[in-house]
Amino acid sequence: PFTEFETNEQLQLNFLAGVSNLDPGAHAFYIRTKNDLNQWGQTLSQQFELINCDLSISGHIFDENELAISSGMLILFQYFAEGSAVGVDTIYMQDGTYEFFQVCPNTNYFLKAIPENNIDFLPTYYGNTPYWQEASIISIEQSSLSNINITVSSFAEMEVGNSQVAGHIYHAEYRGEPVKNVDVILEFDAADDKSNYLPVAYDRSNEIGEWTMPNLPVGNFRITVEIPGLEMDTTYHVEITSDNTIVEDLNFYVDFNTGIFIEHIGVPELNLASEIQIFPNPSAGKYLWIQSSNPKIKMEELVIYNYAGQTMRYINGEQTKSDIDISEFSKGFYILKIKTNKGLIVQKIIIQ
Repeated sequence: PFTEFETNEQLQLNFLAGVSNLDPGAHAFYIRTKNDLNQWGQTLSQQFELINCDLSISGHIFDENELAISSGMLILFQYFAEGSAVGVDTIYMQDGTYEFFQVCPNTNYFLKAIPENNIDFLPTYYGNTPYWQEASIISIEQSSLSNINITVSSFAEMEVGNSQVAGHIYHAEYRGEPVKNVDVILEFDAADDKSNYLPVAYDRSNEIGEWTMPNLPVGNFRITVEIPGLEMDTTYHVEITSDNTIVEDLNFYVDFNTGIFIEHIGVPELNLASEIQIFPNPSAGKYLWIQSSNPKIKMEELVIYNYAGQTMRYINGEQTKSDIDISEFSKGFYILKIKTNKGLIVQKIIIQ
């Protein structure tokens, strides 16, 4: 019983509805209310889809000599669309084999192997590349997949020197707050023509966001920060001209909505997400309103994806505000991607 109708027009009740005995597929949830006179109100309904995530992805992890990589971890990412990916599961390798369970049908994934030996091997995605933009997408339909194999990447050859480059990874929104466990790849231009960069070293940011690349020779270097789903706005190019050179404060700022930036270029653009208002979120209504509070920021493209990466709404054309009909959306999580004339915003929205 509710006793607060005299002071509240809207009430919220949280409860669990068991669905373990339901078959996968489309269902409807119904609710109605009754007053003190035993009179029933209108029946309201909400459609939802029950997914049976009982598939699997399995395979082997090798080096370039087809020897098993026996230790390390693998991360499974759910891929929604360009610029949006979410880690959904992590497991550890066992004798060069792996298997992910509870994988959902009609869903896109990509897979990343991180060998424990980071002296000889780079973190590598399915598709045998150290960069998420080049990873092969794994499309799960209605059956499990096996033999999804990864050959981990080795480092290119480079002479040993006495120089060093170092820096930190920080949150863009909160200056000074570190971002740990971010992959940083150092690339070396072996031909010395500033065009043919190959990966030669790797480090992960520690608890204070710090990364270091020691033992470097004279030459040209480039730094790549690897966060799945995020693009780098720009990066550092470092030329070491003499031995015993130390280059520090090569800092990166991560905005998990818009991308990865270096300090003097990225920071002025990092308030982009705060200029776009999305409401209500979470939403239980019929419409989602999106508005730019800055007249200089124009929204050029709006896309809403569901959990499986399917396009639910697409709006094209320059505008400063938009209302999106979500009345037929099932309850759950969605990804909203907003392309503006100043950059890209990716935001999670919740339909209640």
